[in-house]
Amino acid sequence: MRAKSFVLLSLGIFAMILAMGIASAVTLADWPSTTNAAPINVAANLNAGNLTAGAGISGLAFNSTNGATGTGWNQGALGAGDFYQVTLTAASGFNFNITSVSLTQISSNPTTNMNFDVTWSKNNFATSNNIVSGGISTTASALSSTTTNINLSSGETLTLRIFGYNSDDSATETFSIKNLNIQGTATTVQTSVPPEVTSC
Repeated sequence: MRAKSFVLLSLGIFAMILAMGIASAVTLADWPSTTNAAPINVAANLNAGNLTAGAGISGLAFNSTNGATGTGWNQGALGAGDFYQVTLTAASGFNFNITSVSLTQISSNPTTNMNFDVTWSKNNFATSNNIVSGGISTTASALSSTTTNINLSSGETLTLRIFGYNSDDSATETFSIKNLNIQGTATTVQTSVPPEVTSC
C-alpha cells in the first residue's frame, strides 16, 4: 500500500511540474485606448481596471490615431502625478505571472526631448519597480519589454504606470499611448492534501 501511495504521489508531482513547464504566455489584458479607457481580452479570473491618468495630466482623451492623449507632463524631472495607469487584480484561488508588457507611444512634438518610465507596484506605489525607461518617439513606436517575472498572487492588485517627463512644453505637448498589452500565465492555487495514512 505504501509503494502504491508513493507512486501516485510521484506521478501527481510529475504532472504538476510538466504542466508548469509547458505553460505558455497569453494575453492577460489589452487596452487599445482608441475609443475609450476600457480593457478588452481580459483573462478569466482576472479583473482589469480602466486606463486612467494621474492628477497632473489634463484633457485625457482617446482617438484612433494616437490612443490615450493628454497634456501637463512635467518639463523637468518625473512628476509624481504625471502618468497613465492600469490595474490588474487576481481572483481568489488564482495566481498570475506577468511576462511582458508592450505598448505604442508617441509625442506631438517633432523635436521632443521627453522620456518615459514604465513601473509597477503592489502597494499603491509606496514602493515601486521599474520595467523599462526610454525616450519618447516622435513617430508611433512600439515598445516591448520582458519583465522580471512579476508574480501576482491570489487577491493581489498590481498597478502599472507609464510616466512621461522632461517635456518641452507642459501646456501643449502631448504624450500618447495605445495598444497596451500585458501577457503572462495563470495557475490555480494548489491546496495541500494530507498524506494518506495506511496501516502496516
